Amino acid sequence: MEWLLRHVPKVKIAAENGVLSFGTVDSWLAYHLTDRKAYVTDVSNASRTMLLNLRTTAWDDTCLSLFRLRREMLPTVVTSSEIVGHTPSGIPIASMIGDQQGALFGQMCFEPGQAKCTYGTGAFLLMNVGTEPKFSANRLLTTIAWKAGNELAYAMEGSVFICGASIDWIVNELGLAPNAASTEQMAYNVRDNGGVYFVPALSGLGAPYWDPQARGLWIGMTQATNRNHLTRSVLEGIAYSVRDLSDTIVTDSGIPLKELKIDGGVSKNTFLQNYQSTVLGLPVLRPKNTETTATGHTKENLAKLGLSLGEGFVSPTGALFSPKLEIVGRSEPMYDPGREVEEAIFDHFAVDMDQKILQPSPDAFQAIRLKVAEASKNNPLLAKALAASAGVSDEMDLVSAAKAAAVVETLDEIAFGYNTTAVSYTHLTLPTIYSV
Repeated sequence: MEWLLRHVPKVKIAAENGVLSFGTVDSWLAYHLTDRKAYVTDVSNASRTMLLNLRTTAWDDTCLSLFRLRREMLPTVVTSSEIVGHTPSGIPIASMIGDQQGALFGQMCFEPGQAKCTYGTGAFLLMNVGTEPKFSANRLLTTIAWKAGNELAYAMEGSVFICGASIDWIVNELGLAPNAASTEQMAYNVRDNGGVYFVPALSGLGAPYWDPQARGLWIGMTQATNRNHLTRSVLEGIAYSVRDLSDTIVTDSGIPLKELKIDGGVSKNTFLQNYQSTVLGLPVLRPKNTETTATGHTKENLAKLGLSLGEGFVSPTGALFSPKLEIVGRSEPMYDPGREVEEAIFDHFAVDMDQKILQPSPDAFQAIRLKVAEASKNNPLLAKALAASAGVSDEMDLVSAAKAAAVVETLDEIAFGYNTTAVSYTHLTLPTIYSV
């Protein structure tokens, strides 16, 4: 806006005559939909202009002075859910919200720590951080998520420049896959990535690196590398990029992430989302309707109009992805006794990976028993392990049973880059998974 005022004569003349108006896309839409009666923008869109005070939700005098703008040039700031006008035929305009914030609302991320990631041309991860803004040490964006009535919600956002664009690249430019949908099966065609990794910096690196000069990289290729390995590495590269975002947002916000809700076209790739869940170590939830920005707008409109979709107001889950290892061509877990059990074991045991010796801490047995009991509520393998260990006096046998149940039933000796090693502890044998 400042550049236009300085360098475009018509804009400068309009400003001098008091007839210049700046606005966001939603301002233009509302203006024309209401037959030029409503000149407004909502707080979520206004917060992206660098001119809004995030705490007061009003145009900031310091920022306006910095860019040499006058308040009367800008639209009135309204909430995300209020009737701002009507179309000539009487239809109320009852919701205005930014793209990514709309997806966050549409995914019903109403509580601090709830987050969504939109997988499109790029990837955009937003976390609800509550009613007070939190600011990033790694240059992530703090934004207003929405304002409905007196309720104001803030979010922290990071973006990956290249997501679906990297899939389009290997399809359209390199010819590695016939179409985007086929990349899912191609990734399952190989048991792992063959040691090949891809850095999706085709347009530089976004958050948290912010390096526009970075370039894409494939590394680890050998004569055994084929198009399936390359395709899989691209999907894995997307997952690792989102993991970078997730780790940074959690660190900078100080709020743990318990699950990730996803949407966008690339979210339909089952291999990617299975892998995403695994590298995050968290459940990943995909709704039946992956166009959640429009869903968010609809919910905002209905809320303002006093209407409800009833049970339909809740976005139904279309698929739930849990952390697990992938077997070639299918998605059953080879080893998934529950993250809580793994955390309990490694929190309470000192592990010497060279000598493969486990040294229990004094409270290890009780902690593990409690963790196994809790995790077994939703895990048939652990439930079986508990039943098998009933009446056993030695607490170590409980751990052995839990680990053995998962290993024996779901692990094929050496598979997917993992192997089992029998670790001797007094007179017992504890099967333990070690990464190769």
